[in-house]
Amino acid sequence: IMKLAQGEYVALERVESLYSACPIISQLYVHGDSLQSYLIAIVFPDPVQLAAVASRVMGTPVSLQDMVELDKAAQDPRIEREILKALDEQARTTGLNGYVYF
Repeated sequence: IMKLAQGEYVALERVESLYSACPIISQLYVHGDSLQSYLIAIVFPDPVQLAAVASRVMGTPVSLQDMVELDKAAQDPRIEREILKALDEQARTTGLNGYVYF
């Protein structure tokens, strides 16, 4: 448990655990700094889920074996927004409180 700059106590392991349960997430690391009022996360999407999201958002099939296309999709702002939406929904579903900044 750590205390953020505005005085809020946060259990980083719990946050990681709750977000990691999101199907689109393969790996996730959450970091906090007691001098800041926010947490940051490094998110690695699941390749199978990423291919499905990219195909839906881009309107063209994205193969799981096409690593170049998956890499492009992971950097596409539209795909990033979809992943953030999934994470936001996961936070609401699991009862995480706090502010979300994008």
